[in-house]
Amino acid sequence: MKHIKMLLKVKKIGEDRLCLYVPKKNQNKIKFNFKDIIKLKLIKKNKSMETISKYNYLISIKKEVIKKLEVKKGDVLKVILEDFNHKSRSVESLHSGKLDLLNFVPEKTIKGSKIIIEEFFKKQIPYLRLCSFHERGSSFNIEVRRFVDLNIFGKLLGQIQAEGSKTNFKVLEFCNKSLTELKDFLDFIYYLGINRERIFVKLDYHTKIKNIDKEVKRFKDFVKLNVNYLAPNDKGGIGFGFKIIVRSTIFSQLILNTLEKLRLIIETTDNRFKELNDGYLAKLLSGDGNFEITSKKRRTIQSRLKITDGNINYLNHYKKILEKYGFHPYIKEKHNFVRALCNLNLAKNLIKIGAFENNPNKERILFFINSLTKRPLSKNNVRV
Repeated sequence: MKHIKMLLKVKKIGEDRLCLYVPKKNQNKIKFNFKDIIKLKLIKKNKSMETISKYNYLISIKKEVIKKLEVKKGDVLKVILEDFNHKSRSVESLHSGKLDLLNFVPEKTIKGSKIIIEEFFKKQIPYLRLCSFHERGSSFNIEVRRFVDLNIFGKLLGQIQAEGSKTNFKVLEFCNKSLTELKDFLDFIYYLGINRERIFVKLDYHTKIKNIDKEVKRFKDFVKLNVNYLAPNDKGGIGFGFKIIVRSTIFSQLILNTLEKLRLIIETTDNRFKELNDGYLAKLLSGDGNFEITSKKRRTIQSRLKITDGNINYLNHYKKILEKYGFHPYIKEKHNFVRALCNLNLAKNLIKIGAFENNPNKERILFFINSLTKRPLSKNNVRV
């Protein structure tokens, strides 16, 4: 295995480009060929960072490296060049009860560049470092946890399915006005390994909202992130929504590719994926679901579960999921929803899987359950 160490001085090219140059006296000693894929480790004092790169005598220092290592012109960095070992994609999607994301990494980016994979460890936890190369250089190296908790990942996919962009593969987007839902989304992607530096926050709001600064402050105080961009608009309804954007094509493709593949599994009765299914349905309902209570002059109240979506394929998808959970749903394509009656046991199961957490529909479910069991309204009285 090739392992080459050097001390190189940081140089500046142009106005803002920092780089390292391998002196001619050392170039012949290095056994890598031009544009070989290598593992590059840069060290400054007690800080270090590894990336996947292509070998060149002129090594450009990426912005994320500059920021993490606090690199500036004139610094001397310890540089280590090593052979790169590409990790093959796994055959099985499950490993010891967890989802193996290596199984879902796409072969190429949307622009046709091959996605390079390296496995490494953080505190004995396996991670994947993903990168692609194009004519002008390489993409940002993204690092994600390899084996992920089924319920957590199911919740993330449920949020994306309900309130995320499912067609923009350049970035991963999630839009909501609920601070708890936004924080949950952030916690999920932090768990996967995404750094705050890759996150961009946009606020869309109607110009008639005069106290929008208060909403910005509430967001910042609750989720501990700044709002990067405000987008006022005088069209449509008078409201607002925060959009969290993860700026990585590879990460977006990974998540959306996994969502596409797992939809079919979520519709089935494979018990190995039960925790993923529960998380997915719970967050799907929090985003696009509604729990309705009706009486129609009956002696006992009735309830219905409804999911709204303008895509008929998604409505059929939701119908299959609800059937798996014991509902008998029907689709009203004209009105863009799938709906089903909900009895006491089904309502209790919705509470059990965590549906409608931090959502007004949760109180309706509890009211329905307690009305049928004739007990005081309290979550502690709901036995599941």
